[in-house]
Amino acid sequence: KPDGTLFVGLTEGLAIARLSFGNPAGTKFKLIQPAGRSESARGLHLDPAGTLWFWCGARLCKFERGEVTVMTPALDNTSSRGGDTLTDREGNLWARASQKLLLKRAGANRFEEVAGVYQSDDFSSLALDSQGRLLVPTDLGVIRLDRSGTWTRIGKENGLATDSASFTYRDREGSIWIGLGGGGLAKWIGYGQWENWAGSQGPGNDNIWGIARDRAGTIWVTTDVGVHYADASIPGKPVWKQWKAGIPSGRIYFVRAASDGAVWVGGVGALL
Repeated sequence: KPDGTLFVGLTEGLAIARLSFGNPAGTKFKLIQPAGRSESARGLHLDPAGTLWFWCGARLCKFERGEVTVMTPALDNTSSRGGDTLTDREGNLWARASQKLLLKRAGANRFEEVAGVYQSDDFSSLALDSQGRLLVPTDLGVIRLDRSGTWTRIGKENGLATDSASFTYRDREGSIWIGLGGGGLAKWIGYGQWENWAGSQGPGNDNIWGIARDRAGTIWVTTDVGVHYADASIPGKPVWKQWKAGIPSGRIYFVRAASDGAVWVGGVGALL
């Protein structure tokens, strides 16, 4: 938040702290567990009104005025899990689970299930394109909700290296980036045209879990083997490098670029 409050989703619950910029290592977190239960917090999203929305285990929760409120019943399938949350330009709140998509329309109090959405076995994210259309990564490609209310699927036949999509991200310039499960990284450059980087030309590993672009133009990618970055402002093929300082080996899920230029990275047992 602008006041320096930091929210972090953990396997044990929601952690909250007020950042100590002069001594970040000394930042102290408070752990909040809805109903006193140890449940993972995922898909944290701060809406325009300042309310924090997140998945608390298999339920959707909100945090406002220091209190957590459970907003939905538990998902009805034990294999389904919470993924991401996002508010669109009209004020509608979207909540993605691995096997369904929920919608709370602006001004409404209840969530409804949206039909026609493919499942996702990965940590599916949500994004809006430059026209405000919702993008949802799935096991069968990225689906886009058009203004007419219909879904359009974007997959291998449209230029992606593979159908399995794990992450969607729109950077500050409006470019759309897609993390692909086993297919590396893709960037939309025009209708039906994509740039794909995988294998020796990719960011070190083809399983992409997170994407962010900082204010200097650097694109950051988290993978099964750590954090990689490249200067996306330079024309031509990106030169990928691995960031090793302080980063634990293994899978890193989370990366966010803050407005102050900082880049936050989170993985198993670490927040950097």
